[in-house]
Amino acid sequence: MSATRRLFRFKAPTRAGMLISALFGFVIFAYLYGIEILHPHYFSWLLSGDSSIYFFGFNFFNQEPWHLPLGQINSYSFPEGASVVYTDSSPLVSIGLKALNFLPGMQSIYQFHGIWILTCFALQGALGFFLFYRYTRNWWNSLIGSVFLVTLPSFLNRGYEGTRHYSLLPHFILLLALALAFHPKKKRSVFTWAALTIIALGLHFYLAFVVGFFAFASLYDRLKEKRFQVFICTVAVVIASYFYGYFTIPLGNSSAGGFGLYSMNLNALFNPNPYPAWLPIWPTANPLQSEGFQYMGLGFLILSLMYLRPETFRKLTLPNQCAIIFLILLSLSFRLSFGPWVIGEWFTVPAYFVFVFYYIKDFEPSKAKRAAYAVATLLLLFAFGKIARATGRFFWPIEYLALFLILMRKPHPSILAMLLLVQLGDLSGIMKAIHTQNIRLNTLSNPARPIPEAWNEKDFDHISFVRPGSVHVTPLVFFALEKHKTIGPLILARASSRFRKFEQDSLSMELAAHQFRPHTLYVIEDQNLWDNLKAFCAAPTGPCQSVQLAQTDLYRLLLSR
Repeated sequence: MSATRRLFRFKAPTRAGMLISALFGFVIFAYLYGIEILHPHYFSWLLSGDSSIYFFGFNFFNQEPWHLPLGQINSYSFPEGASVVYTDSSPLVSIGLKALNFLPGMQSIYQFHGIWILTCFALQGALGFFLFYRYTRNWWNSLIGSVFLVTLPSFLNRGYEGTRHYSLLPHFILLLALALAFHPKKKRSVFTWAALTIIALGLHFYLAFVVGFFAFASLYDRLKEKRFQVFICTVAVVIASYFYGYFTIPLGNSSAGGFGLYSMNLNALFNPNPYPAWLPIWPTANPLQSEGFQYMGLGFLILSLMYLRPETFRKLTLPNQCAIIFLILLSLSFRLSFGPWVIGEWFTVPAYFVFVFYYIKDFEPSKAKRAAYAVATLLLLFAFGKIARATGRFFWPIEYLALFLILMRKPHPSILAMLLLVQLGDLSGIMKAIHTQNIRLNTLSNPARPIPEAWNEKDFDHISFVRPGSVHVTPLVFFALEKHKTIGPLILARASSRFRKFEQDSLSMELAAHQFRPHTLYVIEDQNLWDNLKAFCAAPTGPCQSVQLAQTDLYRLLLSR
């Protein structure tokens, strides 16, 4: 009986703290986004920036029959197709919702993103409290720490500006990975790490990368001992990746340009750019470094200076130390920058080599092996940077780990509370900026009909963009979704560039030769091609008898019946 009482004494404060933290997450969410976005049939706020790709990707996927792999989409970005992975539509959530299509109303056009954003805020707080309390047994510190998590600028930043990367909000998966990797006593099983990696793959590739990396670091000392389990779990991860739709494009297209441009600036931790804050705004090397936004907030910065020590880092296992160092170097990239000044690869590559070579000298006396490890590190940095591109994001887990390590040192709750007030005051400008943006977004309406009223949508099955350039595609994509048309090509996180080039070249040559695909609505950006088609179709006879042309405020349209 006494053991039962102890169990419930432990559980009750944990449940209370998790509930309070989740409620705080809800309050922050409601202020930043407004509760109206929770309505599944209110989606006009999503129809701009990258968030439109998430919305359209999910709804085209949801209206199609099932394919293999499960996450494949044929009608979106036709004819190359796509997958929910490459529309950043949270594959695990999208596939789960599509499985409920037998329920009334689940095949209609709707959005889950509002509820998903709220879920991420609530779990950020609740799981943060749970993990902090589990490791520190300090209720007040855990509660204050969870508030730091919910208001961390790099977390809030995912919902700001034109891109609005809502699919990157489930940072709670990073908290779970850190809790597993840095537990002071317990070593988690291979199967636990595999399950977490598969879940992360179903949320977003960047999150899965971090989870997989810490999984490897945590299991490094047991890889030979558990090699059969590692093999089984690796196969399970690959199979899950296939079903999600990661292999719907050729492996050669898995790499992307931009490594070094989407990096983290060395001033990122104390640079609130572009937000108003108590600290001054510093310049960055280029606008793309917004993906490396890692401002900690003034309260968190002071807390880190007070409680983080090099010896704390050195107490971690060597594989975990190496994982952290690797993620930091990857986030900085080979194109190191401080403010507007850039130091090129001619310096950083040898500097990184020397750093790794001397860092591991206490663990590896052989100079030859240390040199080999340093070379391998450089090659891996290059390979992962080419695949991931926006490497500035990989500093996220470092900030979360810093907060973990601070709370493990058990600072006095009054100090934490005081610095939390400083943090919230400093971040008030950031939260106001996001709040103001979402007020504006919540006043938007669905796009109007993009084709002439006299045209019958039954005359075509496909909408084809011919070298779209700067064409505003959203009204046409929404129209295609409503009328169950195929449409393409469209922006994706990754696309089959070779196939897309071949398709676009074919379309251009066909139109230049006045050959028209039946039941197709062409959207033509090129003025010379448009003038050529107008002149050709001005003749009273010929192929243009089955063709109509129209120019609207947004588009040059050719309808081939």
